[in-house]
Amino acid sequence: MATILVGCAIVTGAADRPPQFLIVSFDGAGDATELREWTAAGDRLGARFTFFLSGVYLLAGDQSVRYLPPQHTAGASDIGFAIKPDDTDVRTGIRDLVAALNDADASGYEIATHFNGHFCGRRAGAVGQWGPKDWRKELDQFEALARGVAKNNGIDAELHIQPIVGTRTPCLEGNLAFLRTVLAQRGMRYDASTAGYSELWPWRDGVWIFPVPLVAVDGGSFKTLASDYNFYLNQTGAKDVDAEQTPELARLANDGMAAIVRQHPDLFPAFVASLPMNNVPASLEEMDRAIEKLGAKGVQIFTNVNGRPLDGPEFFPIFERMSKTYDLPIWVHPSRTAKFADYPTEEKSKYEIWWLFGWPYETSAFMARLVFSQMFEKLPKLKIITHHLGAMAPFFVNRIGYGMDQFGSRTADEDYATLLKRMKKRPLDYFKMFYGDTSVNGSQSAIRCGLDFYGVDHVLFGTDCPFDPEGGPLFIRETIKTLDRMTLKPADRRKIYFGNAVNMLRLQLPKAKAGRKKSLH
Repeated sequence: MATILVGCAIVTGAADRPPQFLIVSFDGAGDATELREWTAAGDRLGARFTFFLSGVYLLAGDQSVRYLPPQHTAGASDIGFAIKPDDTDVRTGIRDLVAALNDADASGYEIATHFNGHFCGRRAGAVGQWGPKDWRKELDQFEALARGVAKNNGIDAELHIQPIVGTRTPCLEGNLAFLRTVLAQRGMRYDASTAGYSELWPWRDGVWIFPVPLVAVDGGSFKTLASDYNFYLNQTGAKDVDAEQTPELARLANDGMAAIVRQHPDLFPAFVASLPMNNVPASLEEMDRAIEKLGAKGVQIFTNVNGRPLDGPEFFPIFERMSKTYDLPIWVHPSRTAKFADYPTEEKSKYEIWWLFGWPYETSAFMARLVFSQMFEKLPKLKIITHHLGAMAPFFVNRIGYGMDQFGSRTADEDYATLLKRMKKRPLDYFKMFYGDTSVNGSQSAIRCGLDFYGVDHVLFGTDCPFDPEGGPLFIRETIKTLDRMTLKPADRRKIYFGNAVNMLRLQLPKAKAGRKKSLH
């Protein structure tokens, strides 16, 4: 299965009533072994899942021309065709998948459609450009693939499942208004392609709309699309996933974020891409794809990669391309868990010190490694936005300043004094080349300290929503209150709220509506 998404529903009851249970759903449904594993889990737990089936997984690759996708040549598919199981041929795999789907349907699991060729992104013929005619054709093609397994593949296997009543678009993309009109005309019941809402019950728009929600990441400071890949990536950093697997995780995460932006442009002007940092060549490829095809306006990285510092030479191409090729910012978030012990005699950090003081230290150490590895001398236009307003650096301005003017005087086994002479500026001046967000939980003294250190041009509005005692609004409210009562020029306040972000991300401001006075705030 390609992904698991929480917040979709099996449709039960009358057509004009919402479902009674929110459940887990699976995209792709092209692997019989995994499908059986999950139906077995559902049987044990008394649960039932929805499997969103991609029709091309029911067609052998040597018969690909039987698939006639909208706006593409016959046989085109971005996700290939039927999966070939280990130690057997592809048609045996199709028979096994058909049997697994039939068994699931007979046991009360729902089979819905994830459509077919998965043409995502911003390019000719992508689903985002499809009109009603294209959606009708793609649904017809799914039915032809699902109901014609025997004829299409020359095998003795037929799919015997309930009529398809639900859909989820490839990568959660496409003009959903067009799609919903087509679904309603065909008598279908629901679509589960809308992303980006939180705690919102399904609603009707021709058919039932079951949103894929944004949920808080435990221990993090952000929300993510409710997908198992996103949960895994954000919670573990994919530390036990090899470098061949992480690129797919990053692609899925970025496709989901891009879909949210396209579906809710009034709420999200842009998104920032994730990179598979344990695979630098793949990171560069995904950076290009996310920025050039999906419209990402930067990337987010963490302060270490499985314990490796980011000033290592293997990571330099990532910083270089973001600076020289795209001139877009890199967001940096601290990455540290309780496994980072406070003392060498202990196995783990206690009292959540790893988060309380460990995260600011982690960010500060990352900043120092970039400064003293002379990253800003190699890439003077590099833009790095540090979370929590630059962590420890603003408060320790004179410790960095006067202390590192004596760089090397405390160390006997490294020639840091020569490194200091090679640096073209004071170390303190390089620290001031970073940017910071206002995510300090609304503390006026902390924001004042950060502004004094970085200057108004290097500070952007940000909060740790939803991780406050109220579940999100408190940090936003307190940060706005603090900025509003600080002695700032109106132009400077605008820079912090949105101006700096607009310039750094090269965003286009929406035109003011007629009859509306421009705010000075």
